[in-house]
Amino acid sequence: MIKSQNEDLNYLVDRLVKHANHEIKFFGETAKMLFLKNEFIIGDRTEICVKRRNLTKVLKYIPEGYRIAYFDTYGHTSDKLRDMKFSALTHLKIYKDNQHIMNIYVYDVNNDEWMFRFNHSIRLPEKHIYFHSLPWGVDYIKPEIVLMYELLKPGEHGTEESNKEVIDALSYYQFVILKVVVGEEKLHNALSVHY
Repeated sequence: MIKSQNEDLNYLVDRLVKHANHEIKFFGETAKMLFLKNEFIIGDRTEICVKRRNLTKVLKYIPEGYRIAYFDTYGHTSDKLRDMKFSALTHLKIYKDNQHIMNIYVYDVNNDEWMFRFNHSIRLPEKHIYFHSLPWGVDYIKPEIVLMYELLKPGEHGTEESNKEVIDALSYYQFVILKVVVGEEKLHNALSVHY
């Protein structure tokens, strides 16, 4: 594992992997690097996904001293879970000493099917939304799903730096799923980015 320079983030990731490993799925750049190179890299900010019904279990492993901000579909924000409508939560931001170190995205499952937050008619069997890394013993969201969020909400869900490399590494099936969800124009734009 390549750890972050932020020891508070490393501690939190280690704690979640140790105590809530079956409930969390890595997302964003960490998921992309696990897919591309099977490297478990913790950056300055890490992103994970949690099924809504498992969220409270994960939250109990976030230690005192870490501040949690809750966000919902209506644009409301609170530092207290009880002030939010649980079924409307979309994501959480974790802070330590006023530094934003982690995002936790909440996903929904209905009849064992994952539902794409931006369009609930797009569904996949939940067991098909992630891969498992044997060397690292962690689960991570499949790259086509990570890219669905990143290409439809640029800047909100990670960076564009590795997107072309990830798109080039997708299987034909993954590529087609991504293209159907995000559209040809957004996919073309992601492939045209030069760094």
